[in-house]
Amino acid sequence: MKEEEEEEEEEEEEEEGEEEEEEKKKKKKKKKKKKKKKKKKKKKKKKKKKRRRRRRRRRRRRRRRRREEEEEEEEEEEEEEEEEEEEEEEEEEEEEEEEEEEEEEEEEEERRRRRRRRRRRRRRRRRRRRRRRRRRRRRRRRRRRRKLEEEPEEKGGG
Repeated sequence: MKEEEEEEEEEEEEEEGEEEEEEKKKKKKKKKKKKKKKKKKKKKKKKKKKRRRRRRRRRRRRRRRRREEEEEEEEEEEEEEEEEEEEEEEEEEEEEEEEEEEEEEEEEEERRRRRRRRRRRRRRRRRRRRRRRRRRRRRRRRRRRRKLEEEPEEKGGG
């Protein structure tokens, strides 16, 4: 009886030992699995982070690039506008100068006309005066002649 009981006890102990070992193995396996899962999760997180970081960088770069391009475009547009304004101003100045020259030419032309008119008037006046003088002289001479011609007759006939 004692031996059987001892055997049974040994067997039970063995079984318990085996069960414990199995449980230990299971626990180990579970732990390992958990660890693996954790590692995987970590890896995933890292990847996500990396991706996010990359995206952010890309976005920033794009934004920066876009901003720089826009600024460049704006600057170019401003420069073009300034150039256009300068050209317009130059054109206006040229037009003003041309107008002034035309006015000066017209004034000069007007002066010439006035001079010509004055000269013509003077000449006409001179001519008229001369003619009048000549006529007067001629008339006077004629009168004198007539008088002289008529006088002796009067004296002689008187």
